Amino acid sequence: MRPAHEVLSPARTALPAVEHWAVPYIGTPWAKTAHCWAFFRRVQAERFRVETPEIHIEAFDLRHLIKTFRGHPERSNWTRIERADLREGDAVLMGQRKLPWHIGVWVDVDGGRVMHCPEGGAVLQRLSDIRRCGWEMIEFYRYSA
Repeated sequence: MRPAHEVLSPARTALPAVEHWAVPYIGTPWAKTAHCWAFFRRVQAERFRVETPEIHIEAFDLRHLIKTFRGHPERSNWTRIERADLREGDAVLMGQRKLPWHIGVWVDVDGGRVMHCPEGGAVLQRLSDIRRCGWEMIEFYRYSA
């Protein structure tokens, strides 16, 4: 079994011989100003031509994160979908005790992965590994604006 935090490289996954678009993002460093939302926003703009607003996030203030992810007007631009309906680029909202405070991007490779940027830097993980890391609440959204 792979460690839940393992960063996957093309040599260790079922990625095709041609480099997958997600590979250059893996390992992107996390910073107070380059947190999960900033990473998500960058990937959405660069890969999916979805422009999301810059949102001020207090990366170390859990209350602020929860309040922002729950109530920001940007949420109205995204429609909740079921796991079976996921496609590449969909948003994966994560949290604990039904409280959202982290976001990633669905990547349609090797059965599906979530690319997200926790404090250690951007990783690509299976949903099962994300759950083992303590993310109890996992919801899926598609841009609909």
